[in-house]
Amino acid sequence: MFTSTYGNSKDHKNSAQKRKQGFDRLSNSDQISVNGLEVNVRPLLEQNARLLNGKLIVRRVVNERSFIVFHEEFKDEFLLKGIPHEEQLERWIDLPTHTNIVTCFDQISHDGKMFSLTESTNGGDMFQYIESLNLNLAINVPHQYIETIYDCIIQLAIGMDYAHNNGLVHGQFDLSNVALAKDQDTLIFKVTDFRPATSMSLPLTSEGSLWPFARQKKKGNFTEKEKLEILMLKDIYALGICLLELMIGRICSNRFSISLDSLPLTWAEFAESTPLIQVLVECINIDNITQRKGKLSTIKKLLIKDYLKFFQRPFYKMELPVVGKRTDVCNKKAMIALSNGNEELALQYWEEAIGMKEAHFDTQLNFLIYKWRAAQLSDDEFMAELSKEFFQEKDIGKGLLGIINIATGEKEKGLQILEQIIEEEKKDLSISLKQQRFRASLKEIIQSVTVTDKDSYFQNCKLKSEHQEKIESISINVNSRFLTTTSKDCVNIWQLRPQIQKVLTFPLEEEDPASQTKFATKVLASVDQDCKLLAIYKGKNFVFQTYNIDYKNQIATLKDTIDLQKELMRAQLLDTKLDEFDVIAEIKLINDGKTLKIVQLRKKQPYMIEINLFDCSPQMRKQENKFEDKSIFRYGLTYVQYHESLNVFLNYQLSKGSLFAFPEKEFQVLVVLNREDKQNKAFYVYEVFNERFGRRVKKLENPLKLGQDESDAFDVDLECKTLIYTCGDELVFHSIKIPDQIQRYIRPRFNQALHKDNPAKIAQLRQDFIEKINKNLKNFSLLLPAQEQERRNCLLLMLKKVEYGLNNKRLVACNPQFLRIHKMLMQHQIKECPIVGVKDFVKIGIFDEIKFTNDLHRIKFVSLSSEMENNYMMLAIDGTIYKYDLATKEMLFSFKSQAYQGMMLFDEDTKLMAADTQQLKLWEFIHNKDDAPELYSVLQVPLRVEQAFVNRRGDVNYQIITCKDSFIVYHSKLDKLFDGSIMAYENIRTVEFNANATHFFVGTDKGRIYRYSIDQKAKEGEAVEAEIGQFGVDIIHCTIGIKDRDVFIVYVQGKGVKVVEYNENRIEQVEIDKERLGQVTSIKANPEATFVFIGIPETSSIGVFYLDRITLQLKIQKYITMSFQTFEMDDYCTKIIFMNHKCRVLELYSVKWEYDRSSIDEAFYNKLDDTIIDENDLNYQRQFKGKIDPTQKTLNEMDKKPAANGKPKSSSCNIF
Repeated sequence: MFTSTYGNSKDHKNSAQKRKQGFDRLSNSDQISVNGLEVNVRPLLEQNARLLNGKLIVRRVVNERSFIVFHEEFKDEFLLKGIPHEEQLERWIDLPTHTNIVTCFDQISHDGKMFSLTESTNGGDMFQYIESLNLNLAINVPHQYIETIYDCIIQLAIGMDYAHNNGLVHGQFDLSNVALAKDQDTLIFKVTDFRPATSMSLPLTSEGSLWPFARQKKKGNFTEKEKLEILMLKDIYALGICLLELMIGRICSNRFSISLDSLPLTWAEFAESTPLIQVLVECINIDNITQRKGKLSTIKKLLIKDYLKFFQRPFYKMELPVVGKRTDVCNKKAMIALSNGNEELALQYWEEAIGMKEAHFDTQLNFLIYKWRAAQLSDDEFMAELSKEFFQEKDIGKGLLGIINIATGEKEKGLQILEQIIEEEKKDLSISLKQQRFRASLKEIIQSVTVTDKDSYFQNCKLKSEHQEKIESISINVNSRFLTTTSKDCVNIWQLRPQIQKVLTFPLEEEDPASQTKFATKVLASVDQDCKLLAIYKGKNFVFQTYNIDYKNQIATLKDTIDLQKELMRAQLLDTKLDEFDVIAEIKLINDGKTLKIVQLRKKQPYMIEINLFDCSPQMRKQENKFEDKSIFRYGLTYVQYHESLNVFLNYQLSKGSLFAFPEKEFQVLVVLNREDKQNKAFYVYEVFNERFGRRVKKLENPLKLGQDESDAFDVDLECKTLIYTCGDELVFHSIKIPDQIQRYIRPRFNQALHKDNPAKIAQLRQDFIEKINKNLKNFSLLLPAQEQERRNCLLLMLKKVEYGLNNKRLVACNPQFLRIHKMLMQHQIKECPIVGVKDFVKIGIFDEIKFTNDLHRIKFVSLSSEMENNYMMLAIDGTIYKYDLATKEMLFSFKSQAYQGMMLFDEDTKLMAADTQQLKLWEFIHNKDDAPELYSVLQVPLRVEQAFVNRRGDVNYQIITCKDSFIVYHSKLDKLFDGSIMAYENIRTVEFNANATHFFVGTDKGRIYRYSIDQKAKEGEAVEAEIGQFGVDIIHCTIGIKDRDVFIVYVQGKGVKVVEYNENRIEQVEIDKERLGQVTSIKANPEATFVFIGIPETSSIGVFYLDRITLQLKIQKYITMSFQTFEMDDYCTKIIFMNHKCRVLELYSVKWEYDRSSIDEAFYNKLDDTIIDENDLNYQRQFKGKIDPTQKTLNEMDKKPAANGKPKSSSCNIF
């Protein structure tokens, strides 16, 4: 008997009825009575509550401890959940994203309470899901529910295994901690609510009755590492309890004991229950730390195998979850730090992310957005950065460039970019769901800009101002429908909506020079909201004119002339006469054109004057500053500190000579024209409540008048959406407010698994891709050599698939057929489409979970398979040899064999040589190559082996061992052929066979190369001096593509790389750039011997050289920067394995070759698709109709591998 309640599991509502009564019934009461006890159910937060200085808003109360919140900076919803105050979530926050784990962003303290901020899933928890199914498992177990159980446990095992491998334990896991997310038709199960700190602090001694292992643990204190291991065991035990609860159909976590006896007998009818119960028993009986490692992975493999069998699926859709990177974690923490106001910490995290990966897209983009929104980059500078090559390579980067263009007023240019991306989608459907979602959002934006919200978007523009003189003032009226521009020669009135156009020009009479005053100020003008009244101040004598205007008929008639000084004295508001130092700073028609507002500076003291235009009666008041009448002071600032802060800012900017524009309606921002640098003036949008600049727009200047007295007149509309200023003889209209409809598309980017790809969708696309490749390969195998045109087209189709796969790396994962088609393409070169170089290496896998017995062990040797149908590698690590599948990254088997001096596959990948200091072993793969090999020959050798070599080419297999100046040659089953030695004062450094394995060549530490004939069992000719002196020949690589000549690429230590033609005693030095020089560890040539790869780890360089087979010159094609210790390539040069500097991690890359398609019709190549295969198959069927062609085998038949005993294996056990 065992219990399903352990640790501190949270109590859920006891029944469906209480769950449905819900939280709303408790809205008027803080407590309810449960068994006579008063239980507090008041929510920790109220609806619309704000946290983090108002950046988090509670949108919905889920229950008393859980809330859906909206983050105003991230423009996204999150889940906020109350947690114990002593909980620490750093490890959860630091965990890279994973499809089956809820992403945690932050731990927040608010009002004395602690909360976790995580991604919001859309499917509730597992208890709620089971309840929604209305099951009665005692009567019937639906087959679909059994599949759901398999799906759930597999995904939970994958997620928990990932957490454990990254040092994170849950500690309090049950089905209430399983969140469901629905992505299209896929259910994704996620582990959430990790409690690492509180679980680690729980006393283990009190839990002995709750789970088996606790009863067997030692007494006394535990180390942190031991406690962590015990909690990981507890998580596995809890997974078994969850499986049992799923099979029972439990809908809450009430505390009552359950056991296998609790299972409904209906499960006995289903064979599918056997693997589930096997897993269940293994989980709940786990009682030793040594049993933990690999347990969850074993559970996953077992259930996936039986899932495919029972439910007849060709693949498991969620086997490859989306996994984030450490750079994503740094970027996420930077964004959280920035939203919390810690810019310095955010910059540190971004620097750390860029240090890991300089071209990390999200980090680079978020950093640019931060600089743009902090006004460190202007709009133009920001878009210039987005236009760089890094962002243009990304579909999302290019799309964001279009979105930013729309947001900053370049609507037409932005729409053009977005429509171009949509058009490209029609030609080449991207498989990335992340890109598909992004393109769907682009379509929404285009719809919004062109149809639904088109009035909200502004197009930046320039118009001729039609002023002869310099524009002195720009004034937008109170409702932003009209605009006036003034100069000494005229006043122009412009209509802003529905389109910008000049509607009236009011000329100003040229004054008599004798009447002009030295102290004349700028001309000012304003129109009322309907553009029926115009007020003008000509800059002198304090006299204002008002005009009735009819702009449609181009009519303006004088209405009144107002002498300000006379009216003020008449109203007894003026003690002394105004003089020419009393400047009129601003005029504005307000109150439907009934009042003229005037701002006057008297001895720099501002006064507000309002004149009633009905009787010209004035009202005047003294102001603290000249901006006091602005709406930002009248309505926006409700606290004294904001007044003081804003005044300090304004006074500081005034001291620098800055100018201001205040919107009439929007009181949270204002616009500042900074004029410190006369050559680089810029407008800044200042956010009052955030006390920071939020936007910078560079002021365009007339290039013909640089350094001259350019006009600085400008204004903004009432909502601060549009900035209007002058540039030479033009008016510039620039958008400065991002429309609300597009704000959510310019949010910080952070990696959530659901934000990227749906693993199930990717798995389906991958399976479709594999089927197309299989069809392509099968079709090629059916074509006869005489069918040149059909074979060429089939190979071109393979080329398209290879290019498509390398551009969509998720299609390549777990795809052995892709690796096969890549080798097929290299084996059968297309004459009209030759290889001209290497574009790049594309990373398709990383082997970072290789098992090491201790921290001192390293990978000693790596051997890659090269046969067409094989895609695996052999690793030699401290007396053990491992076989790993290159496609799935799965370890297939391991066996003990000492291989300290050498290890290599040979004889078409059917045999393996392992060499120790005193022993040679030959292993043979029998029947199924996924089974461990059999030892078919072993030999105690007379020499102390320093190195061992074997030929991979030729009709006979030879093995050579060396020790100092001596060597022994073996063949067949380690039968001795002959032995020999070079000069006594020389030592052997390396051995290489020629292309046909008729000779082998020995490189020495004195720079010489000797040739030995295997048939003659003796040395032939004189040695070739690769270098004279104490310079050893470390590497000899045979170029098998050059027939009838022994041409080698040789590395001489300290003297570089050379091309050696042994027959002619010809040596050519290879020129390597000085900054790339260093010790060479690897050399590889492609089968045709046209390109050579040279690895130089000291300078992190892979040199790709073109080999001229006539002159034997190696010419550099390109250098690829890569951090590595050494590398191995397959014989077809399609895959390359890099070993890191610690020799503990391997990275698998695919070689992206560059082809010259100039001889291929581009239109034909683009239209080429799988229909050509169907046509070839139809022609083949017609050709062999009624005939049996035993020479042709289908691809599937060739790939079938029977088990060793010819019978299918079964992993099931019968419980019932």
